[in-house]
Amino acid sequence: MVPEPYDTLTADLEVRTNGLRIFTHDEGDGLFGITERDRVDLFYTFRLSDGNIVESTYANGNTFPNSMNLPTTIRGFREGLIGKKEGGTITLVIPPALGYGSDPNSPFQNDTLYYDILIDRIIE
Repeated sequence: MVPEPYDTLTADLEVRTNGLRIFTHDEGDGLFGITERDRVDLFYTFRLSDGNIVESTYANGNTFPNSMNLPTTIRGFREGLIGKKEGGTITLVIPPALGYGSDPNSPFQNDTLYYDILIDRIIE
């Protein structure tokens, strides 16, 4: 079962000049922050602005996080995770320019992307 979207009304909000919005729900308790070269295990749900779920690590009863190499992710996702710690929960609101932009090969071109993320662990 995919959880409901995180409540952004009670989170700390950081708005970057490039339009990236980072809602921090829980700072986490890890010793180290994520760097842009790290590989991380995450639980997440990816939604579009209309609330439709595109992808979720919780779908189909899954109970395992997804491993991601940050250098291979979209810019807004990578930038939003840098400095965050294990156990942290955040919501990223990624504008098109930091997501898939106007890429005609992407089904998400010109879309604002919404990610609710639980950082399970930093692998390397």
